[in-house]
Amino acid sequence: MICVLCGTFSGNKFLTDMGFIILSIGVPVCIFVLVVVGLILMITGRLGGSSYSSETPTSTDSEAATPNSADSETSFGRKEEIDELNAINSSYGYESRIRSGEYHARHVANNYRFAKDREKIFGWLFFGFLMTDFALIVVFAILNILIGSIVCFAIFGGTILISLIVKIILEQLSLRGGKPNADGSNVLNGVVLFCVFSSSTSTSGSRRYHTTRIIGVKYRLAIEADGKQYFAYTRDYFEEGEAVSFVIVKGKLVSVINNCKN
Repeated sequence: MICVLCGTFSGNKFLTDMGFIILSIGVPVCIFVLVVVGLILMITGRLGGSSYSSETPTSTDSEAATPNSADSETSFGRKEEIDELNAINSSYGYESRIRSGEYHARHVANNYRFAKDREKIFGWLFFGFLMTDFALIVVFAILNILIGSIVCFAIFGGTILISLIVKIILEQLSLRGGKPNADGSNVLNGVVLFCVFSSSTSTSGSRRYHTTRIIGVKYRLAIEADGKQYFAYTRDYFEEGEAVSFVIVKGKLVSVINNCKN
């Protein structure tokens, strides 16, 4: 804006043109870089407001990551999870939005904290693909290449939509797909390795200062039984080391049949 104003009042066309170039190209690029850096900091737990340590335990494909002694002080249990949700749902206006944002940022960092090495690699590749595709949307728009911008937008939106559909299907299969036999022959017992956030349902109005309410949360469990690791989705929060009973739905996807009492 300074370049545009100075160029306009001084009659310097070059300075005015440079100002418009900065506004049309530089500002979107800066916004994109800030958003990408912010997302990376949030994912890795280094963004201010996250309740988890920035240090993440390493893990291998053959074993799940578990908190070390340094991380145990920042671990959340069922009581803390319930208290945080109650704090969000009992606050109003911007306070509820800020609390909700911190809650989801904490869980995003927690998901990354417990991810295996190959899951982290795949996640970064997926993140890089989405950010590159989004950047191409902006580039094509600046260059007035409408077809390229539309194609990249379709790829961006389609990828996110497919990912959401896959996640919903997995959640519903785990939540509804498992039933024990009459004699209980298909029931297995295991121990919870970790419990991380999967998805949430919230309500918010169209007004700028409207209050946010989280009305439902689904969690992803890693369960160890007989030396094998299984995964389940549940509406209840389970703590590490808690015993659970489950039935296999398909492959390593299972359904928990004993819900914890909050």
